[in-house]
Parts: sequence; C-alpha cells; structure tokens
Amino acid sequence: MKNTLSLNGSWQLCQSDKSSDTIIAQLPGEVEEDLVQAGKIPEPHFGMNAEQTRWVGEKLWLYRRKFIADEDFLQRQTYLEFDGLSAPAAVTLNGHEVGQAQGGLIPRKLDVTDAIKVGNNTIEILFEPGTGICRDIRLVSCDLVSIDNIHIETEIEGCRANAWIYIEVANHTQEDVHVAASVVVSKGENRENIEVDDYISPFGGVIEAVIRIEEPEPWWPNGMGEASLYNCMVGIACDGEVQDVTQTTFGVRDISFVGPGGGQFPTLLANGEKVFAKGADWTNVTHSSGECYRELALLAKDANINLLMIGDNEMEGSAFYQACDETGIMICQSLPSADKGEDIKVVLKSLRNHPSVVAWVCDENAANQKVLSKFDHARPVISNLTFVDNIQVSGPPEMDSLRKFIPEDQLFPPDSETMIYHGSSTDMIELTRQKMGEFKSPEQFTAYAGILQGEMLKADIECRRREKSESTSALLGVFNDSRPEISNSLVDSYLRPKPAYYYVKRAFESVIISFRQVDDRVQIYVTTDDRLHGIDGNLKLGVMTFDACGLDTWEVPVKIEANSSAVVWQSDLLDKIFTDAAKQCLVAMLEVSEDIIARDVYFARPWSQINFPLPKLLVHREQLSETTHELVISVDSFARNIAVSNLPPQARPSDNYFDVLPGEQKTVIIRNIAVEQANDIKLNVWGR
Repeated sequence: MKNTLSLNGSWQLCQSDKSSDTIIAQLPGEVEEDLVQAGKIPEPHFGMNAEQTRWVGEKLWLYRRKFIADEDFLQRQTYLEFDGLSAPAAVTLNGHEVGQAQGGLIPRKLDVTDAIKVGNNTIEILFEPGTGICRDIRLVSCDLVSIDNIHIETEIEGCRANAWIYIEVANHTQEDVHVAASVVVSKGENRENIEVDDYISPFGGVIEAVIRIEEPEPWWPNGMGEASLYNCMVGIACDGEVQDVTQTTFGVRDISFVGPGGGQFPTLLANGEKVFAKGADWTNVTHSSGECYRELALLAKDANINLLMIGDNEMEGSAFYQACDETGIMICQSLPSADKGEDIKVVLKSLRNHPSVVAWVCDENAANQKVLSKFDHARPVISNLTFVDNIQVSGPPEMDSLRKFIPEDQLFPPDSETMIYHGSSTDMIELTRQKMGEFKSPEQFTAYAGILQGEMLKADIECRRREKSESTSALLGVFNDSRPEISNSLVDSYLRPKPAYYYVKRAFESVIISFRQVDDRVQIYVTTDDRLHGIDGNLKLGVMTFDACGLDTWEVPVKIEANSSAVVWQSDLLDKIFTDAAKQCLVAMLEVSEDIIARDVYFARPWSQINFPLPKLLVHREQLSETTHELVISVDSFARNIAVSNLPPQARPSDNYFDVLPGEQKTVIIRNIAVEQANDIKLNVWGR
C-alpha cells in the first residue's frame, strides 16, 4: 500500500551564505512571512517598507529539516512531491543531490529512492531568489504499483452519460504485473461500480473503464443551475493486496466556444445553452489555505460572476479548482509557454478532470497542439488576445483595509508619497474630484473613489449586457489582490469586498434595468439572462424630487424573450422631464407578478452637481442566529449610497453601497458576524 509522510510544518531557514543565522520557518509558507515572524524584517507591505526588504528576493535561501522514516514506511520506490514551488530549487537528501525542482507553482516530483534511509534523515532545499515553498510538500513511498493519474472524459447520449475512466498505473518492479482495478462512481446514494484487470509492463500502463450514468445531473455554470459533481474512487490491487487508492470528482457537462476570433471573446455554450460570460482576471495568491480559496470562490459566486481567467502561465493550488467546481465558476486557464512542454503536460494532467476548467489559453502553435491532442483533446483552446478588452477601473479598498498598510499620516491627501507608492494616481484623484465632488478627509476620498470605481464598472457592464446580440461577455480587469494596494480589483488582499464589488454584483444580476442616454433623451433597457423564461410585466417610471413627499409613477408594459435585451421606453427631451436636475432623479422599477425584480436610478447631471439630501434612517435590527444579523432599512427621503460599515473582516453583507427610496424597505443579511460585533455596525449615507 502506498504510504504518505507530510513534510509540512517547522523547518530551519537561513541565507545560503549565513548558515549560522537560522530562524524557524513554517511550510507551506513564504520567506518574507517567516522573517517577519522572527523579527528580522518589518512588515514588507506596510508603508514603504518594501524598499527595506527588497534584498530578501535577491538572496538564495536554504530550508533544512530532519525527519524519521520508519521501516514500514519505505517500500520499493520513494518520491518527494511538491504541490508548488515559486522558484527553482536544488534538493539534497542525506548529502545526496536528488535533483532540481523547477518553480512556476506547478506540481513537481523527485525520485529519492536511493537517498532516503530508515531512521533519521536530513533534507535541504536551496532556493533561487523567490518566495518559498508555498504549497504542500510530502514523501510518498510505493510498493509494486501505484496510481499516477486518473483521467475522466464524459459524453452525453440523450438521457444517459458515459464516463470514460483512464487509470495511469506506474510499475515499480522490473517485470509485468497483473493489476486489478476497482472503480466506483457515486453521487449521493446512487453508485455504479466496475472491476477491470490488466497486465502493466515495467514501463507503466493505462487501465480503461467505462461507467454509464443514467439520467445524469449536469454541471452548470454559476447562475444557470446546480454545479453537480460526481465522485470517482479507484483502487488497484495485486494478488488481492491493495496497492493504492485515490479519488477525484468530475462533472457531466458540455462546454464549447463558437467564433468569432480576432481577439474578441467567443460565444460560450454550456450544455447547449448560450452563456453571457461575467468574468474577471484572477490574481494568483501563491500561498493560500483551502479556506481562503473557498471564501474567494464564494465571493465570486455571490457577485454573480461565472468566469475567472488565470493568466501569466500560473497555476493555483488544487483547493482553488475544487472550490470553483463546487460553486460553478468557470476557469480559462493559461498554459506555460510552448518551450516548456513538460510543464504543459503536468498542468493538463493536474487539471483536466475539473469541470470548472472550460478552456486552455495559449498560442495555437504546433508544439502546443501536439501536447493538447495527447493529454486533453476535449477542451477548446482560446488565444491570449481574447482578453485584451477587459474593463479596467482603479479604486481604493475601504478604510479598515487602507489603515493596515498606509500610515495614518500618509492617508491624506491621496497623492501622498505612500499612497502613490501603493497605487493611487493623479488621474484617479482628479477624476474622483470631477465626478464626485471635493473631498476633505481620507474617509471621504476613499468612499468617493470607491463608489466611482463601482459606478464606472456598472456603466460598462450594463453597456455590454445591453448589446447581447453583439457582445458575449463583460470581463473585468481584476477580481482579487494578492498584496495590499489600490488597484482595479473587487476584493482586496484581506478578503474584504471593495465598494465596487457590490456594484458589480448588482450589474451582474440575472435581470437588470439600465439607462442609455441618446442625445437629449434617455432610453431604458431590460436585460435578462434567464435561459428558460421571458419577462411579461410592467415598468414603473417616475421622476423623484428629493424634498417631495412621494413619487408619482406611470406604467409601461414590458414583454421580452428569454435570454435577451430590449429597449422598453424612451423619454421626451430631458429638460422636459426634469424641472430641477440637481434635485431630481428618474426611477425605474420592473414589476412581474406584483414583485419588483429589478430597479435603477438615473441622474441627468454628474454626481458632483447633485444636491443629495441627508435622510433619516429607520433601522430594525435582528440577530437571526449566532453568526447572522439582519438589518431592515427605511428612509424618509431619497438615500444615496447607504454604506454598512465598521464590520469585522470576515463579515459578509448581502448588499452594500445601495440606494433606498422613500416607501421602500431594504433588507440586508450579514453573515459571519457575532452578536457583540453586530452591535458595532454603523450606517453612513451620502448627503450634500
């Protein structure tokens, strides 16, 4: 039976030329983190400390530890496995050089059979300049045979699906070995199993099996249905003795891309249905726990995102892809450059079972095509040029996050040396002043600039969604940050959603109302992504005067097809519908079966010229559970950009930075917040 020994945990770390100056390091981890914990360097992301710690990334670093290998652990063949190295490393075991492990955050494996011994062992890993051993490291020892990889391909035939299962088996002897394989595919209480046996040569081999799934539950992208997963467990045995057992998950789905090429995002089809791609670039987080990956995937799902693009020839940890499988987040995965054929092979074999990975991104040259045809011929390949038209708008994180990496005396003005160092720019500052008005404090600037980022992203997303017949996607510049900064991201490096996150979440809802100004008139569009049902309802319209008591509305019938977008109303000249544009807005609400399913507000002037009132907020609070709090908010006049603030880092409000109309009740559910933390919640509103 294959044995596994984790080498995660405490190691010794030193510079290669200063072996006496040793600190304790934790693996998986990064050199900078360990140096901070040891008090050797200041927090590199705070202020401008990065200038003082730059030398860390220029040095060679040596990891060392001792471990014990029991006699029962060692078998015929033993490997040292890395789930991801940030830089190339030379590995020595008991004084024997066992090989070079390349970086690139790609799984690596070294044969250490001749170097390892029973009892005490010493391992040393010498790094080229880089961040460290950022993912799991282990020793694996195998007996007669072991499972190298499992590849599952599915095909749908009417109300059935076939799961073709290819079990790659390594032979650790010098002769043919008879192997019996047991395969079980399950979902809930439904199980299908098959037994297959074959002879495996000393060079290894593949055992093939096929399992038929009756009435399969398909894997759907986020927003289109359930992301159903099947479990596949495989065990292999020789002469009745189990040699290895492993499992993986897979989905039954058919994903394809159709036209148009030329750098434009193609039409995406999931199980035969058109999908409007709502996506963003993913920033590699290098050293991250499974909990972090799951939280980021949930944040993407809650923001109605269905696609993430992973570029720069980087591969994330396995927990990330599993989290995307479970949440229905599709991934376009960049492959290493063509001159790294072995790296491409490793990435393909590691990721090809994940239903979330829907396309490979690479140059369509002969070398890549050869590797793809051998290891994963089913997935489409799209060009790097496909993602050049991403929406890029910068904005700061919230004040609680800013204070973690900007000194208090550098928070204001926003063009301070440290703010500029971390990504603030004169263009962003001036645009904020022009569009939102003058700011007199760091809190005001951060709110204005964060809201402006959201408004600009919302406008661009709505524009692309309105043109569904011509546009197939709305792809944002960055979803998440890997380090503290002012950037294009929606989620900062502390896993806090920025104000823009909530704007994007609303703009990516299944049904939206949007405004398009044409000359001196405004058009209202209704856009739906519902693939099964059209919309038959009424559009309620009204011009709201902020200091008036109520809102008079008129109705326009709305009837549009499923998964479509259409103009449903056009105004008279704007100077005829607005009597005082600085104190008024146009409100549009879509009612279906007596429920308001979408609404939006249009301003005829820039926000800096609008005289927003300062309303009174009536808030009803209730603790729904130990970790869930509810706010029900009503107002006496129009409330612009109500912000739920003073939240703990892990708290997740269902909405934030939203408008509330008089007569409305806005319910916000906050999860991951304790009773005592809920008492500290504050509400802010934009008044001028």
